[in-house]
Amino acid sequence: MANDARAQAKEETMAGEQTTAARMKTLAARMQTTAARTQTMASTEGAEAERLDPRVGGGPAAPRTITRQGLPFPHFPRVTFGTDVQILGVANLEIGEGSCIGDHSWLNVCVRDDRIRMRIGRAVLVGRHSMVSTGGYLEIGDFCLFGPRVSVVDADHGFADITRPYVEQPPTLGRSIVLEDNCWLGVGAVVAGNLTVGRGSVIGANSLVTKDVPPFSVVVGHPGRIAKMYDPVSNQWERIDSEADRVRVDRNRERYCMPDRAAYRELLWQNASLRAIDPIVAGRGECL
Repeated sequence: MANDARAQAKEETMAGEQTTAARMKTLAARMQTTAARTQTMASTEGAEAERLDPRVGGGPAAPRTITRQGLPFPHFPRVTFGTDVQILGVANLEIGEGSCIGDHSWLNVCVRDDRIRMRIGRAVLVGRHSMVSTGGYLEIGDFCLFGPRVSVVDADHGFADITRPYVEQPPTLGRSIVLEDNCWLGVGAVVAGNLTVGRGSVIGANSLVTKDVPPFSVVVGHPGRIAKMYDPVSNQWERIDSEADRVRVDRNRERYCMPDRAAYRELLWQNASLRAIDPIVAGRGECL
């Protein structure tokens, strides 16, 4: 009886081991099949990506060259770039001398044709981890200053058709953002839409701007509101707590003829000792 029980137990153990081995073999075969399918899909998607234009929405392929540039980018002499800066639409971008693009920033032109669609002025600092993207025309004036993680975007993904992936739907094109000269955008500020931020203005940290900002204004909040405006009579930044405050400052500006953009840019260059942003602020792991 004991021997028979031991023999039966041994047979059951061997059968279990054989079953486990068979299951492992089946699992391995399934994994190989999945890997093969994944590789086939990747090859197909890669071929499709080469066939389609890099712009959102697809279409016939346009000739393009993908390069991993060294520092500095040869297209932009006397401009400093941080680490892992990506530019899409190099031929459609203009950057003025003395400017600096910080670590991990992304400059994107959605429409890649024969026009300059993004223009960054001279002595501009684009802070680290910032994004600047246009589907129309975007301009950043001389001496503009971005803190880290600033976004300036006039393009948006379409989402009208809920049955299609949003990433495949046409982006919003043809809009424009102009940041006039000597604007300061604090950490995490977002400027989005179709608008102008007037010269000499300040956008507070984490503020959201979606409409025009008058020159020489301070905007704070989410959504942004005008908190201060420069008054040429008092020669100070005056608080704007009501519409009456704004009307008063506007009237004083009309009386004393605040400089237009061209005159203000000329004044800045006359008074500035700075001709280029210090390359150290680009990042690149450099320390003082």
